[in-house]
Amino acid sequence: MQMVVLDFETNTRAPMDVLEVAALKLIRKDNTYEVVDIFHRYYYSRYETNSFALDVHGLSFEKLQLLRGDAKYPKYFDEDLDFIKFCEDSSTLIAHNISFELYHLNQIVKFQNLFCTMRENKKIVGALNVNGYLKNPKLAEVCTYYGIEFEEEKCHGAMYDAQLTLNIINKMNNYENFANKEIQNLIYIQNKFKENFNLDYYENWFYDSETELLRLYNSDDDEIFFKYIPIGTFSIEKQTWMWSW
Repeated sequence: MQMVVLDFETNTRAPMDVLEVAALKLIRKDNTYEVVDIFHRYYYSRYETNSFALDVHGLSFEKLQLLRGDAKYPKYFDEDLDFIKFCEDSSTLIAHNISFELYHLNQIVKFQNLFCTMRENKKIVGALNVNGYLKNPKLAEVCTYYGIEFEEEKCHGAMYDAQLTLNIINKMNNYENFANKEIQNLIYIQNKFKENFNLDYYENWFYDSETELLRLYNSDDDEIFFKYIPIGTFSIEKQTWMWSW
């Protein structure tokens, strides 16, 4: 099973307005994820320079010209079919804050499985916001937790960030064992929940997505309600997870 670690540097919020893409194709070997292929390219934007984004990654038009050199590949990310070919034989996408990459992919490539090192490490890292509440950890915070060397001046370079993301999943006691353990925990919790509330006793169900209420019932006098917010689904048959968002 091949996987892709992906990181984008972008200009605007427009989908596929990507200035730099770094993708590492992985295989699992001897309990470690190893890079078997690399895709790394720079592109121009069709939009005016976003000064806020520029302050983050420093990819000015002049710098992009220098980095591209005499590149023969397309000037714009949305025209580069080589990226699609690079990803199409991989089943899993891995990224830090994966919703960002998915947004800018704009469904030009689809993956069976998604793994976000930010989401998966939220409770593990335990980073807090200014109000003392649990927050999504930054890449640097996850690296610090796992003892991974992090150089601030290299941050927000797509290749550097992608490599750090790879280092993180290798530090997570390997992804597949971690995921399988969590799945088994969820199945156990689900079975105990079904047992405690005798869910198999009810013959009918109805879910109201607006109120997020799940109703299990046999009749109007024999019913039970739950607050139910779907975050995703897992297929036991295919062993795949799909986020609901």
